[in-house]
Amino acid sequence: MNIVIRIRQLARATGRDAGGNVAIIFALTLPIVVGGAGLGVETSYWYYSSLKLQATADAAAYAGALEKIQGSSTATITAAVTQSATDNGLGNGTITVHT
Repeated sequence: MNIVIRIRQLARATGRDAGGNVAIIFALTLPIVVGGAGLGVETSYWYYSSLKLQATADAAAYAGALEKIQGSSTATITAAVTQSATDNGLGNGTITVHT
């Protein structure tokens, strides 16, 4: 009987002591929070890269359209498009121009 009372007292004392709970919960959830922040940053960078590439393509197409309006040859249009794309940071890769 004395052992049962002692176990109940120990269980009550353990249940009341909650000093380390916050530290444990923080340690378990911190990787999830950091991972979510990293995923958000990476997704934002992908979106920004996509917008930058689209802006470069639009500027090159606009330069080509201006040359076409002026009645330039296909070679001149291609040179203007390539120059615009290179000036806007698209130095590597293949540039295909459809007039």
